[in-house]
Amino acid sequence: SKHHPAQPLYDLKDVEKMLPPHLFPRVHRSFIASISKIEKVEGNMITIDDSIIPIGKNYKENFMKLLG
Repeated sequence: SKHHPAQPLYDLKDVEKMLPPHLFPRVHRSFIASISKIEKVEGNMITIDDSIIPIGKNYKENFMKLLG
C-alpha cells in the first residue's frame, strides 16, 4: 500500500470563517492568532508562549486596528 501525506480536515481559510475575527485574527497566510494569548507585538512579530509569529504585510493594517 502507498503512503500518502495526511490531509488537513480544514484549510486555514475554513478555520478563519469559524472563529470570531475580533478574538482570532488572521495575522499571516499561515497563522491565526488568539488575541488573549499574545504576549508582545514588536515590529512585524507577535510573541505567544515563547513562539515568534510573523505578521504578514497583507494582514498588518487590520491586525493593528483590531489592537487599537
